[in-house]
Amino acid sequence: MFPTVAGSMTNMASALASSKVQSNANSNAGKAFLKFDFKSGSYVVGRDQEDVTGEEIAINVGSIHHGWTMWVNRSPRKTAVPFTEPLPAAPEPVEGVEASESRGFEAAFTDEDKTIIAFETNSYGGRKGVDAVLDACRLKAVGGEEKYLFPIVKLDSENYQSQQGSTIHNPVFTVVDWMDMEGNREGATAKIEAPGEEKVTPTRRKRRS
Repeated sequence: MFPTVAGSMTNMASALASSKVQSNANSNAGKAFLKFDFKSGSYVVGRDQEDVTGEEIAINVGSIHHGWTMWVNRSPRKTAVPFTEPLPAAPEPVEGVEASESRGFEAAFTDEDKTIIAFETNSYGGRKGVDAVLDACRLKAVGGEEKYLFPIVKLDSENYQSQQGSTIHNPVFTVVDWMDMEGNREGATAKIEAPGEEKVTPTRRKRRS
């Protein structure tokens, strides 16, 4: 499910337990970017900007990173390290532009689509959303879990009113289940259905081209 994760799950659990936040994100070639709209609270992915708001994705814990992003002449300059390493020092300003702290991760949809998704953010709300997921992973690892450490999250949002009266949305990654490296869900244990209860099959999202 997550070929980029190296080492055993025991090592991953140890890494989570000693997280410093808060692979390497230096290259996003061949990935589809997940973007969040702070005005509407919606998520889109890929070149076609497909709306995936409310859908579920599985986050590759080993890819969570933190660092700095600086926009110079409309081009981002990024510095990022894995969550197991301390936040590096902020780079010096360029042309009067200062860097802002950033977060990011890689993920995949939980259906048959094998597209790797890359999410990057340098907003306070975005960092807060990623940190909340990492905190949940850390708590699970500290609690002794060594297998189901990959969170399956729903693409949610929250909002507040700015001082100017506009509504600002922030991304929220609501953990709904956990997955192991092979893609097995922790909550997939068979349950006995009540007599006459009809089994509901989740509606799949459209397949992307």
